[in-house]
Amino acid sequence: MAGRLNYLVATLLLSASAHAEVRALYGGAAAGALSGQPIAFDPLSSRAADLEVAALIFDRLFHVDSLGVPRPVLVQSLDETQPLRPRLQLRPDLHFHDGRPLGAADVVASLRRGLADPGGWMLGPIVAVRTVGDLGVELELSRRAPDLTLLLSTTAASITPAGQPPNTRLVGSGPFVLAQRGSDGGLRLQPWIDAPLGRPYLDVLTLRAYASPALEAQSFDAGSTQVTHALPSSFGPGRHNPSTAVDGPQTLLGLLCLGPTVSAEVAAALAVGIDKERLRRQLREPSRAATSLAAPALTGQPARPVPPPSARPIPPGHLTILVDRSRVDERAVADRLLYELDRLGMEASIDAADPAVVEARRRRGDFQLLLTTVAPPVPDAGLQELAALAVIDPAAARKTLARAVATVGVSSPRLIPLYHRSGRVQISAELRGMVVDATGRALFEDLFWLRPRREARP
Repeated sequence: MAGRLNYLVATLLLSASAHAEVRALYGGAAAGALSGQPIAFDPLSSRAADLEVAALIFDRLFHVDSLGVPRPVLVQSLDETQPLRPRLQLRPDLHFHDGRPLGAADVVASLRRGLADPGGWMLGPIVAVRTVGDLGVELELSRRAPDLTLLLSTTAASITPAGQPPNTRLVGSGPFVLAQRGSDGGLRLQPWIDAPLGRPYLDVLTLRAYASPALEAQSFDAGSTQVTHALPSSFGPGRHNPSTAVDGPQTLLGLLCLGPTVSAEVAAALAVGIDKERLRRQLREPSRAATSLAAPALTGQPARPVPPPSARPIPPGHLTILVDRSRVDERAVADRLLYELDRLGMEASIDAADPAVVEARRRRGDFQLLLTTVAPPVPDAGLQELAALAVIDPAAARKTLARAVATVGVSSPRLIPLYHRSGRVQISAELRGMVVDATGRALFEDLFWLRPRREARP
């Protein structure tokens, strides 16, 4: 318990200054809305909704704190005497939620799974991994890796029992334990008292995805949900649930991916012809038109003005925009894209599909245009660019990361950056400790009530 209090000092300092004197209280129940419909809560997934839950259930070897610094979670020490063969020594007191000990064999199996999966491209510099006793892990690297702890902070370095894909029980070592799945798809989570960083403050956390922003806003207005992604305009002037907006950095990238059948001529016309400023107006603030894959919030570079679009004639034909039907914000941008393509002389239509269908087609490259949102796996400009590349070619992202320490300047004619925006949540006025990180994830494990409330079941 003391560990989490120490760990959250920086997090609490980032909360509203008016509440800096508030002491965090344990207890109470809260309900939050997921950013989309989950498919599988796998830390190797590319979908934000999956990773929101996975990050609460599964620990990584290191964790990036609120100041952007990697801190050890499962690791006791890191020996880099041999730069290409660093060794990790795990903490001796680690266990999974079901009581099984967490040791070197679990870490090695989990990292090997990441190395074999496209979703583990963040482990690019790691060539091999092996156990050294019960608690020691040796890595074999392709290059010197001063960024090693940052890479081991990514979701690809999450540890599952024996390295197996998560099953319906979702057993990990993270701050929350899955207690119940509701009939409406809601998840009821409870804190794990033996979590390496200390137990979360809440006694119960309920998460669910809503079919529409209107339903999500109604639930928030009624007090059934206390953390929401719904647009502020969804709330009526006489709402009964006073709230506070919490923004993360502008690191979420709206990206248009071009499939393999789209010609170079069409790609060039889209790159210079789309009015990105009009597109980003479909989103709530803060947002800005994108001039590159890397977000200014990560690079520290001021936003450059986007040049006015230059329309080019496009050969006759028809394009289809593939979009996740559960991501309402992306659907609004897709509607605007139809206008942009029409202005460029191209016929187009929207193919709004279920999340699982979109993910399967993305992996196969079975699309003409794919509209998606990309977040960096950790706060790093180069990794954000590689995350964008990994949408269409994870093998290329892995190879690039394996070669170079500084991986900025990634470009591809099949990727068109559209806008950068922040992750934003509205939280009930009596909640504190919420932070939205660079990946756009709401840190539910740091959330607490000023006056704890009763349990709410899904």
